[in-house]
Amino acid sequence: MCAHVVRNKGSTRSVGNLVAALKKSCLYSGNPWLGELEQLKLMAVVSEMKLDDRSVSSRKRPIRLKELLAIIDRLELESVVELLVATMLALGHDGLLRSAELLSGLKVKHLTWRFDKLAIRLELERSKMNRSGESEFVNLFDYGKFSAVSLMRKWFDMNSLWISTIE
Repeated sequence: MCAHVVRNKGSTRSVGNLVAALKKSCLYSGNPWLGELEQLKLMAVVSEMKLDDRSVSSRKRPIRLKELLAIIDRLELESVVELLVATMLALGHDGLLRSAELLSGLKVKHLTWRFDKLAIRLELERSKMNRSGESEFVNLFDYGKFSAVSLMRKWFDMNSLWISTIE
């Protein structure tokens, strides 16, 4: 495990995966895994290594609105597929949604349009932070031709989805 950390320039980000792989390998091959006391010692070593981790995080910079608008501007919004892509990009950005929330099975019933069609209330039944209980709601507003609301309005027009969605 220590050699693994050295090979990764002091990064301990994958140590948990390494320990899980070692455990799985032992169990699959019929070899005994560590006892309770040994597991506690291992976790203490892992915790200590993580405290000493000084490696730089390699997080990616999120896409900026300027870049998103440039991407959407290059799409052919008369195409069903490209309009769907543009709408999902804008909805994810404007609603601060994760991919899992965008792809979680959103349906027309999860959207409530304001009477003037310039705002949407999006219902999220489940999210990373809310696995059970009441739904969460995200309010989106129209700020221009490439906003999530504007693109969703175009999507609704193209697919004739307006039946019983306006409050």
